[in-house]
This record gives sequence, C-alpha cells and structure tokens, in this order.
Amino acid sequence: VRADSGIELASFRETGDGPKGLIDAADRLARALRSRAGESLRAVNATPPLSQATTNSLDALRKYSESMRANTIGDRRAVALAREAVAIDSTFASAWSNLGAYLSNYGGKRSAMDSAISLAYRYRDRLPTNERDNVVARYYGMGPGRDRAKSIAAYETIEQRDSGTSLVNLGEQFRSRREYARTESLNLAYVMRVPRSGSALGNAVEMQLNQGKLKEAAATAVRLRAVSEFYGT
Repeated sequence: VRADSGIELASFRETGDGPKGLIDAADRLARALRSRAGESLRAVNATPPLSQATTNSLDALRKYSESMRANTIGDRRAVALAREAVAIDSTFASAWSNLGAYLSNYGGKRSAMDSAISLAYRYRDRLPTNERDNVVARYYGMGPGRDRAKSIAAYETIEQRDSGTSLVNLGEQFRSRREYARTESLNLAYVMRVPRSGSALGNAVEMQLNQGKLKEAAATAVRLRAVSEFYGT
C-alpha cells in the first residue's frame, strides 16, 4: 500500500498447515513481495528458505524472539530463553550465536560461551549473508577464534551494507582496546536507529563514566530508566 495515498499496489495470500506450514507460507509471501518491489528474481531465488535460514520450528522461533526482547531491556532471562530455543532446534545458528552473546552479557562461563558460539559457527552456512557475517564476527571476537582483527573486519563488512545491526557488537571490540569514545559513539548511533535499546544505552553509560563524562552519563541513565519503565521492568 502506498504510504501517501493508501492505494493498494499488490496483494498476496498464502496458506500454511500447522507451525511448519506457517513458516513456509511466510517465506513464500516474502519472496513474492520482494519480487513485486523490484528485487531481481536471481537475488530472490538465491535466498535460502526461511525455515533453513532460521528454524523450521515455530516454538523455537518464539523462544528466540522472546530472548531477543529480554536482552533488549537487559533481562537475564534472555539466557534461559535462548537455551530453550536451541533445545527445541539444535541447528538454530542464530539462537546459538545469541546465546553466546547473552552468556557474555550476564556473566556466563567462558566454556559455555565458546560452546554456543562454536555451534553457531558450525551451522553458519545456513544463514543469510548478514547473519552469517555476524556469527563469524562473534566467533573471532567473543568465541574460541580469538582474533579481534578478523572480528572487527566482519562487523565492518556488515556495516558497509548500511544495516546498522552490528554497531553495538563492533563497539565491544573497540571497548576491548579501551577506545571508550569510539565505543560510546557506536552505541549512541545504534540508539538513533533503535531508541529503546537498553543494551546500547547501558553500554553508553559505562563508556561515558570511563571518560569522566558524568553529566552525559546521568542523562543517558535517565533514558535507560525510561526504556525499562516502558517495558515494565
């Protein structure tokens, strides 16, 4: 539908039988919409099926989504929810990757982090390009790969596509170099895209404190509190 006039430009309908059928129907709808919007047929056909790129389990997908929401507001239940997602589908690469990140966020054991990120890396070929690069970046930056330069390169490759999805993670690599101003900037840039990101706001507060920017940290903390209140935490 056109935003300016409300005129319908195209309409698509699919049906699915059960949870797996729902995911397949969503995949067919997405492909039809992308083609109608002008994306090349070659690019559309080259995209892996949604059930392969994510999971063929609707229950696992629900747990994954819940874990992402919990992490957005700094809720450590994100770890348990991600564990539930991979318990349902052990090949769910994105859920394994996020589990590794959540364990890092909430004080998990190094061995558990490495295990989760290694499994994400093992199943990365199932993923779309950005997700695959994100898994590679985590493997080298947070997991057993232990190569910060490769991690930064992978995150920067994602950002060159103007996705904005990896600014926080890229910032963490610069945090490890004690480049606090750059880390602050990347987190605040992400907040411009996702205003209610508790993780990015929390990181920004820490970086501002590390730089002695007490007034800025106090102001950012107020924004973080507003996000927590919005989500009811």
